[in-house]
Amino acid sequence: MSERVAARNFNIKRGTLHSRIKKLKDKFSPGELLKLFNDDSGNESNGEEDIPSFSSKYTVCQVFTNDQESELVKYIKACSDMNYGLTYKNIRILAYDYACVLPNCKFPNQWHNNKKAGIDWLKSFMKRNKNKITLRKPESTSLARATGFNKRCVSEFFENYISVLKKYSLKPEQIFNVDETGVTTVLKPVKIVSAKGKKQVSLAASAERGELVTFVGIVNAVGIALPPIYVFPRTRHPDQYLINAPTSSLALGNRSGWMTGELFINVLEHIQKHTHCTKKNQILLLLDNHESHTTIRAINFCRDNGIIMVSFPPHTSHKLQPLDVSVYGPFKTYCSIAFNDWMTSNPGKAITIKDIAYLTKTAFQSAFTQKNITQSFEKPGLWPVNRLGFKEFAASYANVSNNETIEDQSVRSIQSSFCADPPTTYPDLPSTSICTPQTPPRHASSTCEDTSTTHAVTPSSIHSVTPPSIHDIPKTTLTPSRNSLIRNFSQATPTITPETVRPFPRPCVKKQKNMRSRRGKSRIYTDTPEKNRLEEIEQERESRKKKQEERARKRVLKNIFPESADKPKSGSRCSRKRNLSLSSSDSNQSLLLESDDYSEAIRDEENTIELTDDEVINLNDFLLVKFPLKTSIKYYVGNVIQVFNPNEYQIKFLRRKSPDKFVYPPVEDVSIVDRCDIVMKLPAPSSAKTARTSALLSFNVNLSLYNVN
Repeated sequence: MSERVAARNFNIKRGTLHSRIKKLKDKFSPGELLKLFNDDSGNESNGEEDIPSFSSKYTVCQVFTNDQESELVKYIKACSDMNYGLTYKNIRILAYDYACVLPNCKFPNQWHNNKKAGIDWLKSFMKRNKNKITLRKPESTSLARATGFNKRCVSEFFENYISVLKKYSLKPEQIFNVDETGVTTVLKPVKIVSAKGKKQVSLAASAERGELVTFVGIVNAVGIALPPIYVFPRTRHPDQYLINAPTSSLALGNRSGWMTGELFINVLEHIQKHTHCTKKNQILLLLDNHESHTTIRAINFCRDNGIIMVSFPPHTSHKLQPLDVSVYGPFKTYCSIAFNDWMTSNPGKAITIKDIAYLTKTAFQSAFTQKNITQSFEKPGLWPVNRLGFKEFAASYANVSNNETIEDQSVRSIQSSFCADPPTTYPDLPSTSICTPQTPPRHASSTCEDTSTTHAVTPSSIHSVTPPSIHDIPKTTLTPSRNSLIRNFSQATPTITPETVRPFPRPCVKKQKNMRSRRGKSRIYTDTPEKNRLEEIEQERESRKKKQEERARKRVLKNIFPESADKPKSGSRCSRKRNLSLSSSDSNQSLLLESDDYSEAIRDEENTIELTDDEVINLNDFLLVKFPLKTSIKYYVGNVIQVFNPNEYQIKFLRRKSPDKFVYPPVEDVSIVDRCDIVMKLPAPSSAKTARTSALLSFNVNLSLYNVN
C-alpha cells in the first residue's frame, strides 16, 4: 500500500505519515523493520515493545495524563447529557481544581494566579479530543421536559401503544399522528451573504411580531400526509384565506388563532373524511395531552367513528411525537426560505395571513415527504415497534422519580456517595448538603480536615462503611480552605475523578403542596374508564363554574341593594333580638320594603331577557352586543344602521358616559356583527329635554349585570 492510499484510508495527513515513516527508516534498517512488523515466531509482546510510539504534537508539556484527560472528557459529556453542559470557562476552572487535587501533577504557576487553567491548555485539550467533544450551541430545554422524559413515562406509553396494536391488529397505514404548530407572518430569518467584518446585518421583515396561524399536520406510519388544516385568527369566512393552499385543505377560525375543543371536532371530522374509518375499520390516533384534544365531545366522536386515541406522556413530544421529531423542523426551515424569497420578490410589501397558505404550500410539499415521515415514526420506535430505541435517558436528572420525597432523594444521594464504583466521593469527605447542584472543592465539610489527614482510604475500606441515615446528616456545615481540601484529597487516594471535585448536579425534589393534583401520563382516552374519569372531571368543573357564577350574582345584587348586606341572617341571635324589639308596624314596613326591593330585582331580571330565535331585528333598533375576550366578555350598546341578512347586521356603537347614560363617540365606531353575538334587544332610548344634554341617551333596562363599556 502506498503512502497516498494509506493516508486516504486511515484519514491521516500524508505529510505526517511520511515524517513518521522517515523516522523509522532512520532508526532501523530495512531488515530490522521487516523483523518488527512481520514476526512469525508468535512472540508478539517483544515486537510491540520494540516498536517506537509517536504522540501528537499537542502532547508537549501535557499537564494531565491520557487517562486523566479521558476522565475529563467523560465528565464533560455526562454533564452535557444531563442538560447542564460546561462552557470554556467552566472547563478551565474544573481543570485547575482537578489538577490541584491530583498527586504529583505539575501545572504552570499562572493557573494559581488566575484560579483556572490557561487558554493555551484549553485549545490544545480541544484539539487532542476533537473527535470526542466540540463546542455546540445548545437548545433551551425546560425543566419539565428535562424531568418528564424518563424511563417510567416512556415505558407506560409503550405498554398502552403495544396493547392497542395487539388488541385491534392495526397495520402501519392505520397509525396516525396529529399535532399543531404555529406559523407567524414573521419567521426566523435565513442566513445571507454580507460584507466581512460588518457587525450588524439586517433583513427586511413584515413586522416586529407576526400574526399567528395554527398549522395542523396529520401523517401516518407509511409516509402519507393528509391535507393540512389552518386555524386563522378570524371568526368569519376563514375559507377566503385559502388562496393557492394545498389541495383539500381545511380552514378554521377563532379570535385567537389557537386550537380549541370546538375546533378539534372539525379536525376529527376531517380525519374521518379522508381515512374513511369506522367501527369495523378503526385507526389509531397518537396525539398530545392538550386539553382541546380530550373533551367529552371529541372522545364520543372518536368512539362512534372508530378512532382510538392514545396520548403521549406530558413533556415528551420532542422525543416521541413523529411530527416534532423529523417533520416540523424541515417544515419551518422551508417556510423561512419561502418567506424570505417572497419579501425579496415583493419589496415594500408585508406578509399577511392571506399569504400564509400559499407560502406554506411549497414547504408542506418539501417537508412532508415519505422519507421524512417514515423516519419520524422509526426514530422513536413507533414503527417498526422498538421500545428499546432510547438507550439513554438524559442521565440522572430525568431519572428522578416524580413520586420521591426530599427525604428519599437525600438518603439515595448519600448512600450512593459511599459506593466504590465509580469512586466519586469518600467517607472522610462528607457532602455539604442534601442537594448540591454544582459543588467545587472549596465547598466541602469542615470535618474533612480533621479526619482525612490521619489515614488513606482504600477501596476495601470504602465497602465496609455503613451508609448513614437521613437523621445522621449534620444540620450545620462549615467551609474549609482550599489548601486543606487539596491536602486531604492528595492523601486520601490516588484514584480521583473530576466528579470528586465537582459533583454532578442533583435536582432537589420538592414535595407537592396540592396532593389532589393529577399527575399526567399516557392514556387511552377512548377506553370506558378514561371516558368516565373525564366525565367526572367535567362535572366537577361545571359545578365550580356554577358556584362562581352564583357568587358573582350575589355580589352584583349586593351592589344594587347595599342596605340588605347589613341585615343579619335570618335565624341568628341578632335577628331574633331585633325582631323582638321592633314593633309590629315597623316590622311590617321593613318586610314590605324587602318585598319591594325583591320585586324590583325580579323586574330588572325580566327586563334583561336575552334575544330569542324568533325575534326580528329591524333598522334603527338598539342592541346589546357581546365581544368575548380571552379571559372576560365586554358588552357594547349599538344602533342598527344596516341589515344584510337575518344573521348579519351593521351596527354603530355608543359609549357609556355614566352608569345609565350613553352617547355617540366623536369618531364613528361601526362594525359588522353576527346574530349569535347579540345579547338582547333594548327598548327605545329617552333623551334629556335640554339642548346641552340632548345627546345623552338612556334605556329603561337594568344593565348593571353586564360589563358595558
